This record gives sequence, C-alpha cells and structure tokens, in this order.
Amino acid sequence: MKLAGWNDIPWGYGARFDTASAPVWLRILYATPFLDRFAYPQLVSRGLGFLARHPGLSATELDPVTGGWRLEDPHYRSPGSVTWLHPDRDK
Repeated sequence: MKLAGWNDIPWGYGARFDTASAPVWLRILYATPFLDRFAYPQLVSRGLGFLARHPGLSATELDPVTGGWRLEDPHYRSPGSVTWLHPDRDK
C-alpha cells in the first residue's frame, strides 16, 4: 500500500512537512507511533508537504510531481539545517 509522504515520494526529491500549520488532530496523529504513517497523506493533500529537488539532478531525471505536493524554493534552507564546523570561517 502506497501512502503519499510515507513511502511514496517522487524520485529525485526530499520531503519536508509543515506540521506547525496542521490542525491539532493531525499533529496528534503525526506524533502517534504506527498511526503516524496515515498523517502524511493528509499533510500532502492539505498542501503541507514540501519537496526539495536533489541538487545533482536535471529536470528530466525527476519524477513528475502530482497531488498536493508543493515545491520548495531552490534557495530555501530550513532553520537550523546548516551547521558551520569551523567557527572562525566566514559564513
């Protein structure tokens, strides 16, 4: 059984979900072990699933994006997703 966002993400993309904008009942479902897999299709259908394109692939190598997925801006970086390992190096 394929569930969008759980085990069915278009090839060539990474997925991120905006659970902060989801209703309370969906956040509870998302945080419940085993049942969490049923929250992902709901998040995608509500437009809360974002796809980030793999930087090493061309547009022809990517699977088509269908459903409620939204594409992230290629220059977007999630807060806290970058760690500088050399504090003395310019950012």
